[in-house]
Amino acid sequence: MHPDATHQPMPSAHQRGPAPPRNADLAIVVDRLPDDAMVTPAEAGAFLGYHPVTLRKWVREQRGPTCRLLEKRPRYRMGDLRAWARGQ
Repeated sequence: MHPDATHQPMPSAHQRGPAPPRNADLAIVVDRLPDDAMVTPAEAGAFLGYHPVTLRKWVREQRGPTCRLLEKRPRYRMGDLRAWARGQ
């Protein structure tokens, strides 16, 4: 540590702001997105109630909701997720 630097304590949780959303909270937020919105595997998993690793496995097995690559990253269209969930 630089000799002139003073040690600043880490801010409390209250000072840092709200915690990131838990999966249930994330599912609610994702559910409000329009059908053409593209979401990450974590967001898709929260919406569907599955772990993102399960979604990745389904992509390899060519099952589950349609997954697209957007800039070489897997993404799910909300309309596809809703249609797939209704069919389950």
